[in-house]
Amino acid sequence: MPLKGLIAMIVAVAIGFGCVGVLCSVSEALAQPVVAPEAASIGMATMAGDGTIIVDIRAESSQGDIGDVRIVYPPTHPRYQNVLRHLGGLLPGEKKPVPPWPESK
Repeated sequence: MPLKGLIAMIVAVAIGFGCVGVLCSVSEALAQPVVAPEAASIGMATMAGDGTIIVDIRAESSQGDIGDVRIVYPPTHPRYQNVLRHLGGLLPGEKKPVPPWPESK
């Protein structure tokens, strides 16, 4: 997948999480495996002591490009409950894998 396609995939995932502004970086891979589209997890989520959900997502292309995005959901965020439900619940200090979102049609 070309770098342009990788960036588009990261943006699509961020939009799926209801994100408008995200911190995103793209870099060359350093001998890291490519994540298959059917991967059981697309990243990790943690909950801070104040209940804020922090979601770190990674996409990797077959050419070795890597894209990372961090999305932060304070408890007042409009999509907070949706994200919490998608994660199957989360407690302060807990860390969980993020399952892929179902594809939108």
